[in-house]
Amino acid sequence: GVFQAMRACAETVWGTDSLQGRRIAIQGFGNVASSLAAYLLDAGAELIVTDIHQAALRQAKQLPRTTTVAVETIYDTACDIFAPCALGGVLNHDTIPRLRCSVICGAANNQLAEAGDADLLTSRSILYAPDYIANAGGVTNVFYELERPYNRDAALAKTARIYNTMKTVLDFSSTLGLSTAAAADKMAEDRLGKVKAARNR
Repeated sequence: GVFQAMRACAETVWGTDSLQGRRIAIQGFGNVASSLAAYLLDAGAELIVTDIHQAALRQAKQLPRTTTVAVETIYDTACDIFAPCALGGVLNHDTIPRLRCSVICGAANNQLAEAGDADLLTSRSILYAPDYIANAGGVTNVFYELERPYNRDAALAKTARIYNTMKTVLDFSSTLGLSTAAAADKMAEDRLGKVKAARNR
């Protein structure tokens, strides 16, 4: 799901959804990020990885086209895409001015410390992929695990639709002049409102 969201963001920013040659800085290298890394490397990307655990860094160092950096320097690392895949609240008034990327798209929950941080990213011309859309693949996969035989192909097909969902959010953001975070929230609220109205009929 994060990989699909990155492709959508790349298409918006660079006019192509290819990640070939793109430098992607991954903050946190647990199960989700290591799986994401496999997709990115297959797509021809270059990775910069950090993690607080040395075992995770040793794992990353074994990958092709991958370098590791210290935890605090990841914000200052020049890259095309910054991928927060660890703790929430990492995008804030202290870290955003340090970022040297064009896109933020990762698997961490609640990446923005405050709602206003989305506007700060916009002011710096950094495209932010709303986290609950980019990381929706996890919930999608769980849906296919519960009360049925697991169907990996169906889960992957459903998760691939995150590309189109992210593109819709980005287009909606541009049309309304809203931050991507505000646009995603408005779309979600509008959808929930329609469901609620239908139930009340």
